[in-house]
Amino acid sequence: MNKPPGSDNNYWQSQLRDAWGIDADLAPLPGELDLNFAVGGPRPAVLKVMRPDCAPELIDLQVALHAHVSEAAGARVPVPSVIPACDGTMRVMLQGPDGQSRLAWMVERLPGQVIGTVRPREPRLFHDVGVAMAGLAGALSDFDHPGLERELKWDLRRSGWIAPHLGLIDVPERRRQIETILEQFEKRGGPLLNGLPVQAIHNDLNDYNLLARVDDGGDLRLSGLIDFGDAIRAPVLCDVAIAGAYAVLDTDRPLDALAQLVAGFAAGRPLSEEEVDGLWDLVLTRLAVSVTNAAIEKQADPDNPYITISEKPAWALLDLVRGVDAALVRVHLRAAAGHVPSKVGAELADAVAAAGPYPVLGPLPDNMRTADLCVTGTDAPDDPEACELSDFDSSFFDAATATRPVIGRYGEARLIYTEPQFRAGPHPASGRRNVHVGVDVFLPAGTAVNAPFDGEVLHSGEDSGRQGYGGVVVLRHRLPDGTVFAALYGHLAPASAQALSIGQMVRRGDTFAILGRADENGDWPAHLHLQMGCPDVAASTWPGVFDPDMELAARAVFPNPAGLLGLDPASVEAPVLDREAELRRRKRYTASNLKLSYRAPLPVLRGRRTILYDDRGRPYLDAYNNVPHVGHAHPHVVEQVSRQMRLVNTNSRYLQPIHGAYMQALSARLPDELDVVFLVNSGSEANDLALRLARAATGGSDIVVSQSGYHGITQATLDISEYKFAGPGGAGQPDHVHTVMVPDTFRGPYGADDPEAGRRYAADAARVVAQIVESSEKIACFISEPFPSVGGQIVPPPGYLRAVYDHVRAAGGLCIADEVQTGLHRLGRTAWGFEAQGARPDIVVLGKPVANGHPMGVVITTRVIADTFATGMEFFSTFGGSSVSCAAGLAVLDVLESEGLAEQVETVGAHLLDGLKALAVEHPVMADVRGMGLFLGVDLAQPDGSPATEAAAYIVNRLRAHRILIGSDGPADNVLKIRPPLPFSRCDAEYLLSVLSEILQETPLDDLNGRC
Repeated sequence: MNKPPGSDNNYWQSQLRDAWGIDADLAPLPGELDLNFAVGGPRPAVLKVMRPDCAPELIDLQVALHAHVSEAAGARVPVPSVIPACDGTMRVMLQGPDGQSRLAWMVERLPGQVIGTVRPREPRLFHDVGVAMAGLAGALSDFDHPGLERELKWDLRRSGWIAPHLGLIDVPERRRQIETILEQFEKRGGPLLNGLPVQAIHNDLNDYNLLARVDDGGDLRLSGLIDFGDAIRAPVLCDVAIAGAYAVLDTDRPLDALAQLVAGFAAGRPLSEEEVDGLWDLVLTRLAVSVTNAAIEKQADPDNPYITISEKPAWALLDLVRGVDAALVRVHLRAAAGHVPSKVGAELADAVAAAGPYPVLGPLPDNMRTADLCVTGTDAPDDPEACELSDFDSSFFDAATATRPVIGRYGEARLIYTEPQFRAGPHPASGRRNVHVGVDVFLPAGTAVNAPFDGEVLHSGEDSGRQGYGGVVVLRHRLPDGTVFAALYGHLAPASAQALSIGQMVRRGDTFAILGRADENGDWPAHLHLQMGCPDVAASTWPGVFDPDMELAARAVFPNPAGLLGLDPASVEAPVLDREAELRRRKRYTASNLKLSYRAPLPVLRGRRTILYDDRGRPYLDAYNNVPHVGHAHPHVVEQVSRQMRLVNTNSRYLQPIHGAYMQALSARLPDELDVVFLVNSGSEANDLALRLARAATGGSDIVVSQSGYHGITQATLDISEYKFAGPGGAGQPDHVHTVMVPDTFRGPYGADDPEAGRRYAADAARVVAQIVESSEKIACFISEPFPSVGGQIVPPPGYLRAVYDHVRAAGGLCIADEVQTGLHRLGRTAWGFEAQGARPDIVVLGKPVANGHPMGVVITTRVIADTFATGMEFFSTFGGSSVSCAAGLAVLDVLESEGLAEQVETVGAHLLDGLKALAVEHPVMADVRGMGLFLGVDLAQPDGSPATEAAAYIVNRLRAHRILIGSDGPADNVLKIRPPLPFSRCDAEYLLSVLSEILQETPLDDLNGRC
């Protein structure tokens, strides 16, 4: 950071000691004109050394403001107290090292850091800002001081001063944008401000004059307002606009941040509709002043970082909102301020129905069919990320619609909009616009479209390109009661739309266009998209679908248009899941120990490959669920399961080729001697059976397990799962169960740098086995996950498992590999965890991933062991190995081969592992990165090496906020667990790494991890 002239720390330290009697270190802080120093010591403070020509009245004004706000508002508006000098005065004259005299004063330093440097800038933080601003406005409502009467370039009312300087903005498109903003200010914003009452305001609540700190819950909250140096007498709305301009910088959801600020402010001091409607223009005006001022100042002092500190994010935001319709923003802010979002929208549907419109498509028959295109809809395409026209080639979309039209519902969250214009980013999890705010009527191409009322053409043309509107017309209509609204008619034949001219009048009942063919209306089946809205929304920018996060505002601006078709609006309204009611129902009928994931439960209604979708179609990248082994709803698995279900689904007592085919195909992937297959319902049942096999074969009953292991929910498997029996509510370790150290080369006694680590950990297992033998007990088996998952995604050191198996077999026991987590190529080309360790088990157990989530478990063993189990008692699992289960299992094996998933897992897993290790170099909290294939773990640690459990929870929930799902595990729940479905792509990995990189830089993470 460049130091302003005269910022000699040692010199000013001596001045501080002489004037205030404080001997403390100083650290320079940013400043445009004055010198600011952070004062260390037991009472943190800020020493403010003013510019040489500073008028004493400026300091007196600020001192008075601090005192008045503290007295009037107290802790509700956290502002620093002024610290008097030794002589009791609030300001002193100091001699600078350059011989110039400077006034100086000192204030306490509030906790936290400036919001401009914290991440994430979440909307809830700006709700705090709004609440504090309302308190500040109330506290200053009766404050008066002669220093408030002054002219400043930062007075929002005088923003027109930038006009002569716009030539300094050297990018033509940007310059034109600022010119437009200034024109709107002169037309609307300036007159609005000049008509509002004035009082004392802060006038510079930018993100470097607001402080935030991390609360006990790990959230950033407002902790202070500072620097009243620009205070003037002006409308309070100026403070809201100025704070709003900086609230929207550097945030993923700028309009949400602004809305939260408005909501917080309005909760304490109501804003009129006129003020709310003018706010967006004023926010843009402040940003225009900021970037123009930066252009001016850069000429004079190009190296001063404070001058341009907000320029880059300001331009980034201005670029982002260039195409945002101000009318939509106004509706969003009205709702936040507690006003009716759109009076037109609230009343329009009833007014239209009462006015009796001419039917837009003529009288519609009573036998219309309603298309079900919602997230779980029966008419929705199979692949939500690759919608094709052929997906709509159903009987109800063909020429028969002439006699039976099909209705597309209003407010429907759809997964059919896949082109780039609907997407928020290159990755599906970035989100997309998908909530439909019109009504569709599917009819043959050439069907006449009629004007429901007299109307004026506001827009006519063609929205070409795939999934566009095709021919589109927007008409402004006036109802008999004087209500004015607009209506969009989309998917018209382009020639009929282009035949209309702007301003042309059409009469009620006139046919003004016809429906277009699929090849001329965006490749959609022939239909009318009818949308009704406020006339002040730019006619050429009407989106037909919205991001779910903007749904409330969109519904307010674009109400249900069913009345224009002569339909009851309720009949075409898409149902919406009531999340709270569903949560209440779940709580009513489930036990309290059946938990939901995440602080805010996630409703998952659909999945495809590595993407899950919630009830409103929001996509989430699944980097957590290992059960859908070859991807959610894989079409081949779905097809084979469905086909078999249509044929027969029965148990394994009947001779069916599919049973033998599956068992043969699976055993072919295992060592030759493992060729006897038992089919059951789950991994728990499979592990339970494996224990029975081991006891039958050995005559022993004692079982050796790994610490932190988990093997299922039956009583037998709970008894051998230390994760459960030693955890909350556990019954403790049974006498017949013996635990050995988990081979953790990061937190265990033997590290990855020890070439003998595998042998040393195995020696611990040998010791336990020897104790069993010495006590005259007989060992039945050793059961473990070859790569312990619940233990923290552990990768054992080389040779470990093979050595343990040798020790166990020497004592007469069997070795069971629980491959529920790692089997069938989760590790890459290596098909099994035991294979990666160079070991050969006696029994292998598989669980849910083997059938892509269909309830199936498998036990594979040798003929010798299986024969010892055949004691005369029949073994039978009613649903184990059903026809459908075997179809699912075979389909999984098919996909592994046909899509080359083993090779993809190895390649993508290595890329993801390298990326995580690169992040670990920059972020020490990632103390250990480990894994193989798509079985990956990141051990998070405090600076002292202890587990960073809270940091793990923070990262998991922040990734969820970015629509990426991972988990956490390990004895201290501090290990990030990444086990996605195997189709996880390089693109998925890059997206995960990029978002994780952002989260690792967030302020609460440092605080939670003891670095603040």
